[in-house]
Amino acid sequence: MLFLTGITNGKLSTLGSVELLISGYPVKFYIVPDDFPIPQEGLLGSAFLRGVSTIHLENNFLEWRGNGFSFVTGESLTIPARSRIVSYLRVKNTHLRYGYVPPLSVCKGILIGNAVVSNHRGKAYIQIINTTEEDKNILVPYVQLQEIESFSRKGPRSLKGEILPNPQATPNITNDELNNTLETNNSINDIRNDTDAESSVTDSDLDIRNQESDVEENLFVNPNVPYNFNKNPQIQFSSTKDSFLSRNDNLVVFVSQRGDPCDHGAHILNRNNLLPNDKDTTLARARPYPYKKKHRIITLTIKNRVSELTEREIIEEAIHSLLDVINELGLPSLSVSKGAIDDVPWEYILDRLKKILRDTAVSVTICENLTQTPMPDERRNIIQENHSSAIGGHKGLNKTYKRIRDTYWPGMRRNIQSFIKSCRDCQMKKLVRKKIRQPMILTDQTPDSIRYPWISWGLSPHL
Repeated sequence: MLFLTGITNGKLSTLGSVELLISGYPVKFYIVPDDFPIPQEGLLGSAFLRGVSTIHLENNFLEWRGNGFSFVTGESLTIPARSRIVSYLRVKNTHLRYGYVPPLSVCKGILIGNAVVSNHRGKAYIQIINTTEEDKNILVPYVQLQEIESFSRKGPRSLKGEILPNPQATPNITNDELNNTLETNNSINDIRNDTDAESSVTDSDLDIRNQESDVEENLFVNPNVPYNFNKNPQIQFSSTKDSFLSRNDNLVVFVSQRGDPCDHGAHILNRNNLLPNDKDTTLARARPYPYKKKHRIITLTIKNRVSELTEREIIEEAIHSLLDVINELGLPSLSVSKGAIDDVPWEYILDRLKKILRDTAVSVTICENLTQTPMPDERRNIIQENHSSAIGGHKGLNKTYKRIRDTYWPGMRRNIQSFIKSCRDCQMKKLVRKKIRQPMILTDQTPDSIRYPWISWGLSPHL
């Protein structure tokens, strides 16, 4: 029994002690009553950790006598009803680069797992499906990746002269067994070709040929039109020096789940109060917002908060979601601001855009933002300097507009016109006095009776 004292008067006592086995090692625990004023379920003292444990704060991981224990960080995520999102799981065995995540049972109606994932700094990104009619809030699971030797990125292909059964019923075989199977099949096929060269076609061969013919019929959409294997992709990329804000187009930006800007284009929209203020977005998803009547601002959510590192897999998944928006809305063109996102270079983002959107007919414009967009409180000074100064010379609308073409903001031409109309010097210099004209008096006399004293009908002596 122990007696505990603190900064207040009085002391608390334990009820007794018990020895429990943790990973095969005996550990002494003290029992306290239910009203004990400490909310934790248990305390591990320094005697438990001293000399036999290592705390990995970066990975939220405790190693004790060769056994691993993950910290409970309280990270949670919300899955909208009847939806699918991409989120991360915490990995216990962080030394594995790849691994298999078995199906997890975290909540009724939530499907997670049964997938091969990559480990990135202790995180494994995976799709999570909510099949219920209400939003679900769950804690981020900690998983132990199952080690795999290798995996193929290509689809399954049948062996020569053999039809593979249902992939779910195919047993797992090693590389040595697969090589032996291939050698056996090749030797059997050689014997069949030598001995049965003139034999009739069997039923199995007919089934194989029928299946191959079905595949060929589904391969080409228009069988009567020659297929062009070297056809160029329909997507078009172009570059412009104009500002991202000057584009009369659909704008694509990268943001966080809290609505904070993550790329250069989002920062430009945020400075001009044009960035959608939506703090309830889904990770790795694209969401369109109305912009300039006919166009849209499309936000791609790539992280939870700005302080987090940007994962390339999330960017790729977000661009796939952008492809769904393009196909659903039938967007003909997009504009993207050039620039890296944290440690992800622009070349990687551009390469993902080209590969994922290659089969679309959309036109993508890359804005280099060489044309600057000044702040709203600086715009009047820019117009005044290029119009009212000695260099400006109080020029007209078009000449003043050309002088400040290196900058742009919405409604710039309208602001220049309004400034020139209110310029006092221009009004004084261009003042035109209109004379009052008297109406012409019509005469009732004939032209012959009218005397013109200033006209001489004689010949000039100088002629």
